[in-house]
Amino acid sequence: MVGIVQEYDTSSPSRSSFPPDFLFGTASSAYQYEGAANEGGRAPSIWDTYTEKYPCIEPFVTIFHWDVPQSLEDAYGGFLGPQIVKDFTEFAEVCFREFGDRVKHWITLNGPTIFSDLGYARGMKAPGRCFSWLPFNCTTHGDSSTEPYIVAHHLLLAHASAVNLYRKNYQKSQMGEIGLAESIVWLLPMSQSIADTDAASRALAFNLDWFIGPLSSGSYPDEMEKYVGDRLPKFSQEQSNLVKGSFDFIGINYYTTFYAENIECPTHNKTYSTDFCANLTYACLTLDTLLPKRTSRTASTHEEQV
Repeated sequence: MVGIVQEYDTSSPSRSSFPPDFLFGTASSAYQYEGAANEGGRAPSIWDTYTEKYPCIEPFVTIFHWDVPQSLEDAYGGFLGPQIVKDFTEFAEVCFREFGDRVKHWITLNGPTIFSDLGYARGMKAPGRCFSWLPFNCTTHGDSSTEPYIVAHHLLLAHASAVNLYRKNYQKSQMGEIGLAESIVWLLPMSQSIADTDAASRALAFNLDWFIGPLSSGSYPDEMEKYVGDRLPKFSQEQSNLVKGSFDFIGINYYTTFYAENIECPTHNKTYSTDFCANLTYACLTLDTLLPKRTSRTASTHEEQV
């Protein structure tokens, strides 16, 4: 789990450094390519002109990027309620039916870890739920010790249900693929101690493996089961079978690297953010201290990140 720090000429990585079927992409806001430039009194924007100059972009279309309908949030708490699985699947089917002849790459969920964490553990993004005593100015009082895990559970089930529907009813005729895009950070130990190395491993389990683990194995990471206990939802055997292997590809939005320092696990006031028992520090804040021989961040790479 410890990253390998490697110095290299920053001009050396090239397309051939990656497998032939590895795709690079970038995200774009809907208003930049929504089309209909000549309808309803609208005139072309610079993005309408730009995309005509550079056509043949292969779109990967996201079905859910944190925009829960307010009506469902009011009715049953959005992704806090199990009803969301059925409603999400029905919405996904509308997308497959109406656009599947043109869309060949579907992303069911984009950044589900961030949605679960910042929306329900720290309340820094919509719907802004967290414990009232946390210093995040939450707009809604929630439960930061349970709600992130409940939301993540329903996200996984909704994803798997939509994938199952697509594979049964649409994939063969539309000849597309479907997967999930996760937003991650990499974790390195603050020191070479066993305690910090274990802390980095735990933090990675609570970040990358929270969603990717069930997709590959049908169950949550062992570290999460150990440290979260009965606050972590359980998959039935049927659900486990549905979730396991429910992807044709996995997209990664890679953000940055943190250093993890082991700390005592709290005995009370537990939250998702404290469950992995580690303090996280931005790598860029401590780079000069921990890697004094490097002259810049771009002069090193952590090979295991990819």
